[in-house]
Amino acid sequence: MTYHSLCCHPHHCNYRKEWGREIHSFKILAGLISSTRGSISYARDQKPLGWEEFKRHVGFVAPYLNFYDEFTALENLRLLDRIRGVDSENEGEIKELLTLVNLWQRRDDLVGTFSSGMKQRLKYAFALIQSPSVLILDEPITNLDAEGIEFAHHVMSRQKEKGILIIAANSRQDSSGCDQEIQLGMSMQ
Repeated sequence: MTYHSLCCHPHHCNYRKEWGREIHSFKILAGLISSTRGSISYARDQKPLGWEEFKRHVGFVAPYLNFYDEFTALENLRLLDRIRGVDSENEGEIKELLTLVNLWQRRDDLVGTFSSGMKQRLKYAFALIQSPSVLILDEPITNLDAEGIEFAHHVMSRQKEKGILIIAANSRQDSSGCDQEIQLGMSMQ
């Protein structure tokens, strides 16, 4: 099976109007919101997947996703995992992911005390909790410092080796290493 990455750029589009629609499409693709028209079907190895099964195979990271500020990093990961219906009881996996994103030492701190970069890294931990075969990243390096950007690029490289990576990006730095690109939006003629 061949895996690859895809990067979508909003070039030549009215950013507020067209790119907003495209981001909406990524949210639908990731299963965060429902489509009002048409339908999306999911399959793995040409076998149809229902929503419950599909969500075990997808991870999503975006700057506009939020955690509960009044919960700790650990509580957020456990709760959101249960809400997603996958209920990872593997505490070792959660520890490994929080260590990977350099937040294990802050696991018992309230997320409301985290910087925007720390929250972005926590989003990566949540997205990776089920080792997704599809990882969708919207603006993957937003709010990250140099160390965080290096980490994000590492995650992207690793994902390309083991699954599918889809990136929505405004900058080349966000999408470095993509195998294919799609220009989204309509030309401003």
